Amino acid sequence: TNTSHHYSQKSEQAVSPEWFKQSKNQLRQNHFLFKIRRPRDHRLVLLTRMASDNLLEKADWSCLNKVNYDESFLKWVTEAYNFTFDTEKVKEVFDMTPHRLESESGSNYHDVSAWTDSHPEAYKNAYFYVCTETYVQGEHKSLTEKVFKPIINFQPFLFVAYPGALKLLKDLGF
Repeated sequence: TNTSHHYSQKSEQAVSPEWFKQSKNQLRQNHFLFKIRRPRDHRLVLLTRMASDNLLEKADWSCLNKVNYDESFLKWVTEAYNFTFDTEKVKEVFDMTPHRLESESGSNYHDVSAWTDSHPEAYKNAYFYVCTETYVQGEHKSLTEKVFKPIINFQPFLFVAYPGALKLLKDLGF
């Protein structure tokens, strides 16, 4: 309901259906879009993996908080997920934080919230969106604006969320 209300009032913050139809063969500047405002553990795990695998070079990405390199965090990630990392690349990316989207160069952690970071340019310049829900473990289960942003912008997405989130989206008709 909130998504429908927001975008019906602020259509300039979403890709138009006309643009989407005409963009079918448009080459995009970035392979994917990945937004982090608050660096929760699951988001940092993904950022760390992407950095280590040189995937961020193909992305428009943001992490609006400063992230300090922490060996104990990487040790936890290695043990919990059985990942190995290129620590130098991870350090480089963490040193780049806070990092902003190309189309939101003036934004910072305090002026971006659930609905204020909706600029269609970022969606127009990427093929898909890596969407990370607020919570991925525990009892708190809800769909937030994060998954609806790529939907309203006609963009395919990878959805990192709690078990059952995709079913909930399907139950809502998506």
